[in-house]
Amino acid sequence: RTGLVHFAVPLVLGEHPLGALVAGQVFDQYPEQLPLEHVARHLGLSPAPVWQAARLEHPVKRATLEVYADLLATLGRTFLQTRYHTIMAAERRGQERTAEANEGRARLLKQVMSAREEEQRRIARDLHDGIGQSLTSLLLGLRAAAEVPTLEESRVRLGELRGITALLLDEVRRLARGLRPSVLDDFG
Repeated sequence: RTGLVHFAVPLVLGEHPLGALVAGQVFDQYPEQLPLEHVARHLGLSPAPVWQAARLEHPVKRATLEVYADLLATLGRTFLQTRYHTIMAAERRGQERTAEANEGRARLLKQVMSAREEEQRRIARDLHDGIGQSLTSLLLGLRAAAEVPTLEESRVRLGELRGITALLLDEVRRLARGLRPSVLDDFG
């Protein structure tokens, strides 16, 4: 006859039950028959009843079973704590990476905003310095052309104004190219 013992150890992390660790052990180690019969004869007993009595005894003491149960419980707790700490460490690393990514995104956003503000200042400067002066010159030239006494002088003034208008148009095109470089249109 063999003996079968099951151990069930609850797995609890903090106050949270997570399950149980179950193990079993088959015990089939009984005293060997020949030495037992030899001892029985030496004591003047019949070997068969001694052997039968020995087979009825449990091969493992309760104290040994309790040691196995304690060992299993210790292994279960150690496993849970190790897994818990591994998971928590991974979560912390994930949070750190998320924080670093957020900081990087904030830095990039700040750089984009700074570049945008600088571009807006450059465009405002170009509009004021280039196009603004050309428009003012064109306006003054139109006023002056309206007050000239002869048709010939008026044609000369209008020719000058065409030149200013062509320069103004070139300046607007240059600003437009600066806002959207032609490389984007050429290569997408």
